[in-house]
Amino acid sequence: MNVNQVMAELKSLGTAQNRKIYGRHGVAGEMFGVSYANLGKLEKKLKGRSDLTVPLWETGNHDAQVLGAKLAEPSEIPAKVLDSWVKGLGDHVIVAAFAGLASQTKSADSKNPQCTQATDVGVGSAGCMTLSTRADDDSLPDR
Repeated sequence: MNVNQVMAELKSLGTAQNRKIYGRHGVAGEMFGVSYANLGKLEKKLKGRSDLTVPLWETGNHDAQVLGAKLAEPSEIPAKVLDSWVKGLGDHVIVAAFAGLASQTKSADSKNPQCTQATDVGVGSAGCMTLSTRADDDSLPDR
């Protein structure tokens, strides 16, 4: 399945009701309104397809970005990709998806100070969420 086929499937799974609900919860921009239950099913169907992560994220579509983050293999995400993605973070749902992925990457610890000290709310939120996700890691120094 290629990215166009995944986008077509996401579109078919979206509903007006979910778009309305997501909008009330702060999701803005392009979205199909796919339920998380359906995203989970599609994630299982595409298991092992981390090659779709970047193309899905780059669509700018909310549902595609969340799915892309779920399909990602953290060890394959270079710091420069995270740097470009963090600049475009919008709503808190995408921030959480980004932070969940970023916290598992090799560059999480080195990039975190830049994020937590940022003046941009989305970037700062991503940094704080990434740090909180990593907080139970005993290898991190106390700061």
